[in-house]
Amino acid sequence: MGDAMIASFQLRTISSELPWGETHKLKASQYFVPQVEGPLKLPEVLCIAVKHDSVPDSSKGITFGSHQNCGVVLPKHDSISKFHFSLTFDDQDRLIIRDHSINGTEVKYGEQGAGLRSKRQWILNDPKLPSEFRPGVISFDVSVRLMMSAEELYKKVVDRFRSSCEEKEGVADYMLRMGVNPTVVERDPDDADIWLHWEVAEGTSASITRCWNTENGLEKVVKTRHNDCDQRRWSQQVNFMRTLQHHHHVINIQRFSNTSEGSPTQIEMDYLSRGSLDDPKDPSPVSKNPSQFSQQEARSILAQCLSVLVEMHTQTPPICHQDIKPSNILIEHRTSSSICVKLAGFSESNTEGERDMRGRDALYACPNHWAGICDPSLDIWLLGHTILALLDKDLQNLYCTNKTKFWDVAFRSEDSLVEFLLSRMIHQTAGLRSTATECLERLQELQLEERHGPIVLCGCSDEIDLTHKVRVRR
Repeated sequence: MGDAMIASFQLRTISSELPWGETHKLKASQYFVPQVEGPLKLPEVLCIAVKHDSVPDSSKGITFGSHQNCGVVLPKHDSISKFHFSLTFDDQDRLIIRDHSINGTEVKYGEQGAGLRSKRQWILNDPKLPSEFRPGVISFDVSVRLMMSAEELYKKVVDRFRSSCEEKEGVADYMLRMGVNPTVVERDPDDADIWLHWEVAEGTSASITRCWNTENGLEKVVKTRHNDCDQRRWSQQVNFMRTLQHHHHVINIQRFSNTSEGSPTQIEMDYLSRGSLDDPKDPSPVSKNPSQFSQQEARSILAQCLSVLVEMHTQTPPICHQDIKPSNILIEHRTSSSICVKLAGFSESNTEGERDMRGRDALYACPNHWAGICDPSLDIWLLGHTILALLDKDLQNLYCTNKTKFWDVAFRSEDSLVEFLLSRMIHQTAGLRSTATECLERLQELQLEERHGPIVLCGCSDEIDLTHKVRVRR
């Protein structure tokens, strides 16, 4: 355990006015293991490593600053506070930097994150961050380069470190509590949150960017319209999402931003880290493969999506989603006993007009599309095939390669849910498909007939019995 390393740092001066001295190396070695011996001269660096037995010098963790009682003493400089920042762990065991200075600290993640912030914190090793945003560079006239190591003992080391912090009361704690932490040169740190951005998808009308907050690890997705996009369709999409915002199984909109000519250019939405139906992250209750869904999960997903379609199709005029597929059904919650999903991907939604076939996945192509018909039955077909793919991928793939054989095999299925999909949703003739309301009612009847109990619309804390939403015919 003596060699267990949590993180290694490279501290280097970036100003000739801030040379490292022997005292700095000796002081740091009380808490870290120096990897470079002898007096340091530019452009050399002081390498130190956080070990399993590294002891914090205060309740704030390991402090960095010009005061002689800091865990790591930095060169004296007008812009460096006596206790400038500290290194510790948050309540989720993530390594963090906390600034205690007046002038602020800058933490850069790759090319992003520039700008001084005072009295803020930065997460350094969140597993949700893409590799290109690690290591961080922390600067305040000195840069610190961080490299995390993967250690099985990480949790034990973190617990020991945090326990030591609780037992410490040092000079830094007293001065920070009393608000005594001066510098000679005062700057004006920015107070805005720092969000890191990386593009995850590019569409014909908008780009999708995932954003991560450096201070608290919160995430969101921002959809930004292209300047040359169809303004009418974009405004229509915004209006549809506003109309459906109250529905629990529609992706949550945090806000519409950057309004231009009466219409927002950005839609900020929740980021759901558990993936989508075509790329689930949580374990399956029936298999080691997360992509395997149980019969009850498929029924719950179907019911939840149908409840959204009921809301959409009963608007005046009806709203048609037109792009229902596994990648547009996001997972909010999944356990061995329940699942909760959110419908997203409203960029193709419309109330009337011909269906634009660009980008259409042939796996879920509907005869309505080729005829240029846009009506609610289109969504019923698409959702039916999406659920069929969860139950039997081979059968779904057969639809694309050999439709005659598909219908022959499908109609011989003894699965009651497959029979339901074929008779109610996946029908070549649009007029013979059931409405969303009829499908939801019949699904509940089927559930009760088979004595599975009522389907729950939401698999989260605010569960809603399907019978509260739909009148069941007896």
